[in-house]
Amino acid sequence: MLRTRFFYRDYILENVYQSMSEQIREEVIRFWLTHRALSKEIAEQRVHQVVFIIRSKRGDIIGVNTVHIRKLVDFEKPFYFYRMFIRPEDRRNLGLISFIAEQTYLFLKDYEYNPRPEGIVMIMENPKFYRKGIRRWLQRKGLRYYGKNLRGQDVWYIRF
Repeated sequence: MLRTRFFYRDYILENVYQSMSEQIREEVIRFWLTHRALSKEIAEQRVHQVVFIIRSKRGDIIGVNTVHIRKLVDFEKPFYFYRMFIRPEDRRNLGLISFIAEQTYLFLKDYEYNPRPEGIVMIMENPKFYRKGIRRWLQRKGLRYYGKNLRGQDVWYIRF
């Protein structure tokens, strides 16, 4: 049986990929709008890409991650392009961010999609992830540096 709920310290991760109720969709959109993470139009498009909802022990959403499938130049198969938004007061928890990414990797690695994506791509929009220590940490986690995108952001990937 597929696990849909994971725990990390005081946080709960709920896997809602391709199975979100209308009520939860509205809650996620409200979360993004409250934190000014996305416009309403983009939030309504992206809500269908949510993999995990991260909640506090009180039950409020503190973050979400999303994936969409796209080609990466130089690779034959498409990749899942990964995004994550965590509310500001919970962002310093690198352990939580790592746990979310690892659970997403493990889930998508076995998710049946045709054609099966080759792995996950992460575009580092936060300049804090450009630091040498963070780059070494990403490499230890198995990610490979791909280069910079047109916006000058670091692009990393990991194969399944």
